[in-house]
Amino acid sequence: MAAVSLLSDPKVASFYQSLSSSGELYCKRDLESMMKRFDIKTTKQRALISDLLDQGLLASERFKNITVLWVPARTTSIEHEEPPHPIEVEIRELTKRENELKRQISELESSLGNTNCLQEKCEAIRHEIDVLQTQNANKRDEVMRLLEAKRSDIEEGITR
Repeated sequence: MAAVSLLSDPKVASFYQSLSSSGELYCKRDLESMMKRFDIKTTKQRALISDLLDQGLLASERFKNITVLWVPARTTSIEHEEPPHPIEVEIRELTKRENELKRQISELESSLGNTNCLQEKCEAIRHEIDVLQTQNANKRDEVMRLLEAKRSDIEEGITR
């Protein structure tokens, strides 16, 4: 039985065309050749080309620019469930960390808002203190003038 290329499937071909138009994939013939060589089929676990390169299974330099071929196929049965790919686990962990950092930023921003509110209140209180100090200084000056005026009046009364 002759092997049927996945690229003969219209959906796969259109997916391939969209990727190859960005310059990430080599020509259809090279991709088909590589798929035959590693026996990559729809019923099997599909692979990332970069993983094959990292594992040394793909020695040809001409596939170095192929980024992604397919994503892992999902099974419907729990007993046949494959463990998540390490990249998926890492993405989940990074997403958790991102959400934690967003929560922390939100808390910091709200506490910063509280801090800003407190700073504004402190500034208002400081301003009120300055106003009161100025008023007190003016009142002291006024009292000193009144006392000086009374003393002058008393001295004038004594000298007469």
